Amino acid sequence: MNGETGYPPLAQKFGIEFTTNKPAYNPGEKIQMTLKITCTTFTPFTFQFNSGQRYDFTIENARGEEVWRWSRDKMFIQILGEEKVGGTRKSLTYREVFQGNLSTGVYRVTGRLTSSNAPLSSTLTFFVNPRGK
Repeated sequence: MNGETGYPPLAQKFGIEFTTNKPAYNPGEKIQMTLKITCTTFTPFTFQFNSGQRYDFTIENARGEEVWRWSRDKMFIQILGEEKVGGTRKSLTYREVFQGNLSTGVYRVTGRLTSSNAPLSSTLTFFVNPRGK
C-alpha cells in the first residue's frame, strides 16, 4: 500500500508534460524546458510546498553526473506554501532556459515539481552534436 487513500491513485490524477524545444543542440545553444502538470480529475488538488520553490530542473551527463541544476544558485523564501489545481485552474506550468556550454554527448534533463505531498517528475534525453553537425 502506498498511503494513497483517495480514488483515483495519485498517478492517475495528473498528467505530466515535460518538453525541451529541440531533441538535439549545438554546443552553447540555449535549451528551453517546460514542465506542465495538469489535473485530470474534477476534484481540485492542493500541492503543498516546504518553501517558495515550486520546481527544479537538472541536467546529467551520460555518466549520471549532474552538470547543471536550475536551483543551485537560487535562494527561496522559507515559508510553507501551496498551489491548487483543478476547477478553474487546470494546470501548473514552469519554464526555464539553460544557457551554459555542454560538451558533445548524450544528456538527461529532468523536470521536478518539488511538492512535499505529491512530488512529480519527468525525464528526457537530448543530444549535443559536434559543432556544425
